[in-house]
This record gives sequence, structure tokens and C-alpha cells, in this order.
Amino acid sequence: KTVDEKYYYSFEYVLTSPNYLSASFATISIGNGRYWPLIVGANERRWKIYRDQLKVVADSFRLLDI
Repeated sequence: KTVDEKYYYSFEYVLTSPNYLSASFATISIGNGRYWPLIVGANERRWKIYRDQLKVVADSFRLLDI
């Protein structure tokens, strides 16, 4: 998405291992000469409960002009 002429890339992914599952949202942007990631996540058991709330946090990520 584009906000104030800045590009933001968001995606959802799941990390797995034999004993543990973790799901996350990542929002990434490049601004002020740097790479800015915001990653929010939860283990798979809690993901269904917190997914919508974490999506709001990931979508609210914005860069400031400094």
C-alpha cells in the first residue's frame, strides 16, 4: 500500500518446527535511507484469538519524516 508517497509491504507467514508453530504479520518500508520492519506475531494456539488485533497493529505502522 502507499501512504503519503511511501510504500509499505505487508505479508503474513507461519514458521514451523516439529514442536512449535508461530504465525506473524510483517510490514516493511524503506525511508529516511533505512530499512524499517515491524513484525508482530503469536504462537499458533493464540493466533486465532489475536490475529485481528495484530493485523490492526501491523497496518498502523507509518514512517515519520525526520
